[in-house]
Amino acid sequence: MITKFKGKTNADRHDELNKRITAIETQLNLSEAHHKPPPPAELTTSLIVKQKINLSEIEEKFDDMMWEMVEVIGKEGISKYTEIAAVIKKRSLYYSKNKLQSGAKLLAAMRVLKEDRISTPFGAKFHVYSLTDIGNLIFQHRFGKKPVISESALLKSSYISLEHGYGIKGLREVLINSGRYKEVYIHNRNNKMNAGAKYDYIPDIMAIPSDESCTEYFEYERGTITLSDMINRCNKMHKTTTHLNFIIQNKEIATKKILPKINKWLETQGCENLSDTIIRITTPWELMTNNADDNSWLVIYDLNNGIAPVAAKRGYRRDLL
Repeated sequence: MITKFKGKTNADRHDELNKRITAIETQLNLSEAHHKPPPPAELTTSLIVKQKINLSEIEEKFDDMMWEMVEVIGKEGISKYTEIAAVIKKRSLYYSKNKLQSGAKLLAAMRVLKEDRISTPFGAKFHVYSLTDIGNLIFQHRFGKKPVISESALLKSSYISLEHGYGIKGLREVLINSGRYKEVYIHNRNNKMNAGAKYDYIPDIMAIPSDESCTEYFEYERGTITLSDMINRCNKMHKTTTHLNFIIQNKEIATKKILPKINKWLETQGCENLSDTIIRITTPWELMTNNADDNSWLVIYDLNNGIAPVAAKRGYRRDLL
């Protein structure tokens, strides 16, 4: 049955949604004595058996829109809520914004979907949804096949966090939209560079310029990297390329957390051993507003001219150095 909210205020909708979520959570958390074991023909895993969750009981709570949401995620691998909602709305003009949002929240409360809230430098925070173990089983039960690997799962397997991964995905779009690059690659585990013993380098972003000149490599940093990891990263990059490009989440992180680590790496290496090296540092905002051209860089270390960094733009040296 499809739940309709017509004629209700936003407060009414909010209250009703919370009541439905509470009821579902209560039912899913009942003691073992209140659960019936799933019938033999029903799909099960050790997780489902252990928790004595009956998939049919969960499926009975689905409406048509919820099935569509599970189908879109499972068949197309889409994870961002806005993209999931856009696909569903193309299929049916019936579903309102509130209906779609409440459906996603209910599926998360039913443990069919996992919900993550993501923050990147490219706009407002957004929600990402992926199928849980229960969601995977329900998808297989309904559609007779395994779901595809989702975008969020792929990003999570490639990077240290979803926020890091979606930040890199956003940077790829900025570089592509600049028109300066023929190809821009992320998920580069298959594109790792042999930088000598124990120095395989896997770049966050690998970009081939439109004129097919030297490939450029970019690292995206959110300020969480340790000093030892930064030194290791710089060593790997230096054995692969003469240009070490860092895109930092914002200027404050660049100033307080990244530049001091780069300076420490320079001290450990010795400027005389890095005369062929150029280090460039910027933020996603500068990259976007300058269309990824040479004016995008806030700070440049040209080590052929000495260890002291040179500000790429007037006025930024005082802010960043």
